[in-house]
Amino acid sequence: MNVCFVASEVVPYAKTGGLADVSGALPKYLARYGCDVRVFLPLYNMVEMQKYNLRPVDSMQRIGLQFGGRWIHFSVWGGTLPDSNARVFLIDCPELYHRGSVYTDSADEYLRFALLSKAAIECCQRMEFAPDIMHCNDWQTGLIPLMLKTIYSWDRLFNRTRTVLTLHNVAYQGVFSANTIDVVGMGEYRLRFDNDDLRYGVVNWMKTGIFYADAITTVSKTYAKEIRTAEGGAGIDSFLR
Repeated sequence: MNVCFVASEVVPYAKTGGLADVSGALPKYLARYGCDVRVFLPLYNMVEMQKYNLRPVDSMQRIGLQFGGRWIHFSVWGGTLPDSNARVFLIDCPELYHRGSVYTDSADEYLRFALLSKAAIECCQRMEFAPDIMHCNDWQTGLIPLMLKTIYSWDRLFNRTRTVLTLHNVAYQGVFSANTIDVVGMGEYRLRFDNDDLRYGVVNWMKTGIFYADAITTVSKTYAKEIRTAEGGAGIDSFLR
């Protein structure tokens, strides 16, 4: 099975919480059982590149993507997860990722992870890697399922790809101005986003991922129960209603 695993943080390269632990462990497990796993994350400026023997991928340098009338370029550095055959690819874009922290309060936070999402898909295209599973994690990759069904639907490489969204922390849902839909190149598909959110002028990346992913998972049965039964109307069922 081919698995493309996309996350905002992965141990040992970058970590703020449990997402990084899962993202560093699960691909190793899958690779050990014969899966071709390719992990994508941003190349933050705190990543110790020499320590992990990261090298530029010659065929994926200075790739340009258009966002709201401007071009953003990225390059790719590759390696393997330590003690594993799982390949890892780090998206190098200093203007977005060299900020001293994994997450920020910057106005372009959405753009940082829109680039990650599109870059992972574009890299699969350039490698002619057809994922059986595109494994997305939390709001940062929540647009990928919809992207594959819309702006990348033309590419037969993804005809058999199915998406999984794993929820690690629903307290952070990636809520941004609805105007960002146009910037990330999805204005043509505006009506595919939640209508209630659009009426309030916002878009929710986690909700979008939940709507369009082929499967939803959580990091544990305990967390699944917790987010379905949260008090005060904060449970996932009321969130989706």
